[in-house]
Amino acid sequence: MTKTFAFAAAVAASVLSIGLSLAAGAASAETPRVQTIGRPVAAPAGFLEFCRRQPSECRTAAQGAADDAQIQREASSLYWSNGFGGDGEAAVRSWRAQAARQAAGQAELEYQSINESISGDSLDDVAPRAEPMMAARTPERLTMTQDAWREVNGVNDRANTRIAYTPDRNQYARNDYWNEAPAAGAARGDCEDYVLTKRRELIASGVSPDALSVAIVETPRGESHAVLVMATRDGDYVLDNLNPRIVRWDQTGYRWVSRQAPGAVFDWVAVGG
Repeated sequence: MTKTFAFAAAVAASVLSIGLSLAAGAASAETPRVQTIGRPVAAPAGFLEFCRRQPSECRTAAQGAADDAQIQREASSLYWSNGFGGDGEAAVRSWRAQAARQAAGQAELEYQSINESISGDSLDDVAPRAEPMMAARTPERLTMTQDAWREVNGVNDRANTRIAYTPDRNQYARNDYWNEAPAAGAARGDCEDYVLTKRRELIASGVSPDALSVAIVETPRGESHAVLVMATRDGDYVLDNLNPRIVRWDQTGYRWVSRQAPGAVFDWVAVGG
């Protein structure tokens, strides 16, 4: 079998599996095709650190090069709030900072001023007021044609094949370091690196960044794992380095923990009720 024919067969099999997944989803009304997002939570520190280094890779669809400095500042502010306030407090501060910026009409509020503004509040007092601050969003959802699925499958397959799984401790001598693989050639990385690389290559192929969300899950073995969620008109689908097939979010077998809010970068939410 030639390489060309083998690749075509793999693509056809992937497209067929997606079609079967859609049919199975239509037959099962118990689970919504689209994830239900819950309360605000803090963004992962490794992701915030990545955005500090690579702000151009953390843009929304409405942002461009002129916004990179602001993206970098916001990532830095939230990164430090993670370190000083703990995960729960960082989430509250993230949402209160967003609300404060909107109310004041300012381009930026430094972490220190935000910290001072809520320093007298206990977390119990603040947390119940955080959730309503989440801005209502209508996520961008992709209309997937057969050609579009081929393109997405190609990006997923190339990243899964090209990147050799390597823990951060082995590659960077650090427990958690988010990074993208080089644009070409062999590469090494862990689950977050697969996610960021796929996100970059899907955007380069024309997919809106607002239809893509980084998510954190727990595998059946109890391990923390990162995947990429793609919002389509048929539901939320998952690109994963542990599964060669692209499947709907409720067919992964994972316990969902958190993800980016639809159309957002730094606004992370729990998944579920």
